[in-house]
Amino acid sequence: MSKETRKRNKDEKYKKLRKKRWLLFLAIVIWAVVVYSFSNQTGEESSGLSYKVSLFIFGGNAEMASKAEPIVRKLAHFSEYAIGGILMYLEVNTYEFKKKNKLLIASGLGIWYAALDEVHQLFVFARHGSIFDVLIDSFGVIVGVIITSIWIRKRNKGEKVATKQSNNIN
Repeated sequence: MSKETRKRNKDEKYKKLRKKRWLLFLAIVIWAVVVYSFSNQTGEESSGLSYKVSLFIFGGNAEMASKAEPIVRKLAHFSEYAIGGILMYLEVNTYEFKKKNKLLIASGLGIWYAALDEVHQLFVFARHGSIFDVLIDSFGVIVGVIITSIWIRKRNKGEKVATKQSNNIN
């Protein structure tokens, strides 16, 4: 392979990587805006949405829905931050950091946003910031980061095995 071909391949790889980073960054910004918009709802609006989801889950059973609403609300916290953890790890994974540092950076960013979100809620009518919610959100981030890390590691192992097998055939 000529020097020019290697340089062209390297430039193409770098362009793809930059595009991937920007797309992931955009996905994180969209995620953050969605989280912010949920947090910007009044307490009544937020509870109403959780109640509607509970009603749907329990097939219109109002009694069950009202009992489940607080749990559904906390599961929503966990889920939305697990998605954030996945996105943040995917973004951080595009950089050449040690694995431990990737886990720490992605988790740290997600936990930081969770705390910031709860501070924001202190200024929203009929809402309050909660350390408990920060803990739930942080747990969601950490679970999202770990699951994504494991998935990427398994996927990469599979690619290495497939590459070795195709090299052995040739």
